[in-house]
Amino acid sequence: MNNQVQKPGFLIRAFAAILTPVCILTTGFQVSAEEPSAAHILYIEGSGLVLRDGVGLQAAKVGDQIRGNHSLSVPGQRRGWAYLGFVFESSVVSDNAGLLVQAGPDDLPSEWSFPCTAKGGLRIAWKRGNNRGCEEGIRLQPSESQTTLSLNPINYLLQAFNNNLNTQTSDELIVLPTSSEPVVFQVYESATGIEVETVEGDLLISSAKYSQGKLIPEGQRYSYDQDTIVPIDRDAIARSPEMQDFLNPNNWLSKELPQEVATGIAEQLGEYRAVLGMPPQTVATDSSIFSSLK
Repeated sequence: MNNQVQKPGFLIRAFAAILTPVCILTTGFQVSAEEPSAAHILYIEGSGLVLRDGVGLQAAKVGDQIRGNHSLSVPGQRRGWAYLGFVFESSVVSDNAGLLVQAGPDDLPSEWSFPCTAKGGLRIAWKRGNNRGCEEGIRLQPSESQTTLSLNPINYLLQAFNNNLNTQTSDELIVLPTSSEPVVFQVYESATGIEVETVEGDLLISSAKYSQGKLIPEGQRYSYDQDTIVPIDRDAIARSPEMQDFLNPNNWLSKELPQEVATGIAEQLGEYRAVLGMPPQTVATDSSIFSSLK
């Protein structure tokens, strides 16, 4: 009888012993040179934006940094949005990670979980070349997706073990940049699921159906659940107020940024505007960090 009572505890310890090296290996694999060190909140519009830090919740504000297991939640009903600039950090210097994200506004709540997972409505841009934040992909998940684990400790450990072995779930879509072009695209959810629209540059997508990847050319909309690609009016999208705001350098100004990061963002925005046929944007500050846009 005593041996039977001890079995659950023994099994839990045994599973924990198995999971520990798996978790270490998985974590070590995921942390790479392409993952940013932090995301800085550079601009906020509206109210109700919340920063989760793994311990509690707090109202998000300009200057906050998203790291580790942090996430930023933006309310739905188009009530707010935030601009995120990503940074590579070392003991010597900080550098622009070449990834710019606008979370919201959207009818559904939006969320960015650090470093590279998103839900809801977003505008996302990658710079040209390699060594970009989330270069190995951004995981797009349905806003309604919830993961519920059984309270039974054995089932919990089995589920955790499976999650570490399977890095992609069946209902998520991974988007990746191509290597040679700057990329600007937007993501939102329709009645039929996740929609991805490529405004500038090509995208690669990976899913349970396309484990080896699928190319989404510039000027196309990919509907994930329907698995269809149709043309969009990319020029109309580029001229929309929302995209004009996204590409406006004034919305990315922040005294919280190191000089070299701000300079990198300025150059990145200038390139987007040039390839989309937009005129240089006048900056409402005397700061020299945006001189390359003038």
